[in-house]
Amino acid sequence: MNDCGWRSSSAAHRRDGAQPRRHGATGRNYGLLSPVMAECAAVFIGIARGAYELFLDRLPGRGITHTDWTDQKRHPLTRIQIATARNKIDAAEALSTRRLTLLQERADAGEQSTDDEKAMVRGQTGFAAQLAKEAVEILHNAGGGSVIRRDVHLELQGRVLVGLEPGTVFL
Repeated sequence: MNDCGWRSSSAAHRRDGAQPRRHGATGRNYGLLSPVMAECAAVFIGIARGAYELFLDRLPGRGITHTDWTDQKRHPLTRIQIATARNKIDAAEALSTRRLTLLQERADAGEQSTDDEKAMVRGQTGFAAQLAKEAVEILHNAGGGSVIRRDVHLELQGRVLVGLEPGTVFL
């Protein structure tokens, strides 16, 4: 408690989770930066998972422009791209699970993560985010922007606004 009777802590205590006089916090005493970093990866992984699912939903019956391929899912390169994207997402999820398990085990034991563990959390979070980004890029390149983007209608409107033909009969 400070002079005013309020509980307070230093920035280092908030960052590291070493809260003075914090009784009964076993299992919840994580610190700040490591779990925030670890949980940020979940956002990136969720975005990649959503792009993957949207790509698969829109794939059936989709042709490949300027080719004779009338069903993109039958093209071997598309299947390789889908598998690569899925593996990157799964790898990012595995790294995330490992990090969160480590943080929870430390908190359950009433211990703080070591500096090596904190560095690992940050490094693997960045790597998981990179894997998720690469998965989305693969899906985007595999089907063009319209497959995983929801703003295709804005692009159509923009085409007309700048004086171009709509490029589709479906207005």
